[in-house]
Amino acid sequence: MQQIDYLVITHEDADHIGGLQAVLEQIPVKQLVYNGTIKPGAAVEKLFQTALDKQVKLVKASAGSTLKLDTSTELVVLHPIQDAAVEELHLEKEQNGQSVVFMMRMDNTRWLFTGDMEQAAETAVAQMTAAKPQDNLTASLIETNGLPFKLPELMQQGTIDVLKVAHHGSKTSTSNNWLQAYKPKMAVISVGASNVYGHPHPTVVERLQQNGIQIVRTDKMGEIQMTVNNGKIKVKTKLE
Repeated sequence: MQQIDYLVITHEDADHIGGLQAVLEQIPVKQLVYNGTIKPGAAVEKLFQTALDKQVKLVKASAGSTLKLDTSTELVVLHPIQDAAVEELHLEKEQNGQSVVFMMRMDNTRWLFTGDMEQAAETAVAQMTAAKPQDNLTASLIETNGLPFKLPELMQQGTIDVLKVAHHGSKTSTSNNWLQAYKPKMAVISVGASNVYGHPHPTVVERLQQNGIQIVRTDKMGEIQMTVNNGKIKVKTKLE
């Protein structure tokens, strides 16, 4: 039977969860990974109630946690950075800054998924992964999470092969410092054609180009498929 082992909700804005109600109703899901907040609203409440009714395990993502998918694939969470002063579950209307951000390591390739994170979160993650074990920030996170915290060492193991550009290419994300921190080889922009927000913003596209990053985008290329074989990534698009 078809099933989903981990269903990751980066955050609870409508354009990111709109199709997941049908997924939960029609496909068995073992674990639902989310950012540890609840956005007020009927759709979100129904989604989580359905998960509870179907006995789906709810997993709060926090920096430093790892999800092992198989022998060659794992997800390492980089954000949200857990704050001991914040209660375990709380309401959060503005979800972008709470996005789950994670690195996927698959068959000697590295992928960075960013949800709709904004520049403040980019800065926090970049500082955290650049920290040394003796730094106060890292020591605090180790104590808070009770987890092995080796993100600095992890992120120094090489460049990112594929970056999912945050917030559909909005100018609120993808700063030059972020790109310099991880030096992605390829950037994927998920964005609707002729969208009313003007995404992706021209400055973001220019910034990616100036850093020599290959850009693939759904508004111009349609569906984007990527496969990994022996550490090599093959890209296939619907329209180009």
